[in-house]
Amino acid sequence: MTREEIIDKLKDIIGFAMYGPTDLDGETIFQLCRFMIDVRAQGKGHGKQALSLILDEMKKLDGCNAVYLSIEPENERARHIYEKAGFVCLDREISGELLFKLEF
Repeated sequence: MTREEIIDKLKDIIGFAMYGPTDLDGETIFQLCRFMIDVRAQGKGHGKQALSLILDEMKKLDGCNAVYLSIEPENERARHIYEKAGFVCLDREISGELLFKLEF
């Protein structure tokens, strides 16, 4: 399904994402800062589709060859989704959250 088909099919805003470059230990990295799907739209595959589209867009960013994100350690549902998408836990915490990385 294309981005336009998903947006047209959904009609309503069911979530949002924020991403872009940031600094980590003096190095510029690309981070998926926020990714949220409305609770009423969860469990229907929308998050998986949206994450795939977001990562496709991030790959187009100049210099983006990896994406970092962090999650609360007890958020097993998020961990499962991100690991299924190829993210790897770096066994490092930032501000109390686990750091993950996906390399392209």
